[in-house]
Amino acid sequence: MNDPQAATALQACLAALAQVSGDALGTWDWDIRDDVFNADAPFAQMHHVAGTGRPIGDYVNAVHPDDRGRVAQRIKACLHGDGLFAEQYRLRAGTGWRWIYACGRGLRDSHGRPARFIGASLDITERRRQEQALQALTETLEQRVAERTQALAEAHERLLVETQARAQSEEALRHAQKMEAVGQLTGGIAHDFNNMLTGVIGSLELLKRYLAAGRTSDTARLLDAATTSAQRAAELTHRLLAFSAASL
Repeated sequence: MNDPQAATALQACLAALAQVSGDALGTWDWDIRDDVFNADAPFAQMHHVAGTGRPIGDYVNAVHPDDRGRVAQRIKACLHGDGLFAEQYRLRAGTGWRWIYACGRGLRDSHGRPARFIGASLDITERRRQEQALQALTETLEQRVAERTQALAEAHERLLVETQARAQSEEALRHAQKMEAVGQLTGGIAHDFNNMLTGVIGSLELLKRYLAAGRTSDTARLLDAATTSAQRAAELTHRLLAFSAASL
């Protein structure tokens, strides 16, 4: 390649491709005015074309139908725009497809018209396979993390529910124990009050009988007994009031 401009353009493409891992590297040089597409053996083999000096259409036919229109548009934009071309596309490979990374540059004649299109291509099928495997692994890991996060959230929610249920059960138990203690206390108080009231009532009944019979010698003793029982009841009431105030 004796054209310094073309050589510089091709070197730039090769330098860009050198940063991309791949197996097969091929170069091309397309004479736009005469539609003569010359390529080296690796590039021709990639596109399933034998020999050189063919129209560019023979090479484009091997491009995947879903990528063909986009590649053609990018070549057109390169030739009539900034002159730069960089694209990834699929090429037919037996019953499957290979991924190609192509880098090119359009050159113009002295009148500014598109004259040549020069570049190089690299087979990046293995790199794409590794990227897809890594993406699938990443998605799997993200899904596992999401599932684990959800499981932890559900476990935390269950723990909260169980903690609340346990707290309610403990509160119910404390309330039951408290009510049992109150019941026992109430029973004891009722028994004490009953004894005290029995003393008061009994003394008053005897006093009533004695007075009816005209006996006055024992009135003082009976009044003292009734008064003592009443005072004991008053003291018990005072203690109950103090206990109630302290429990609030």
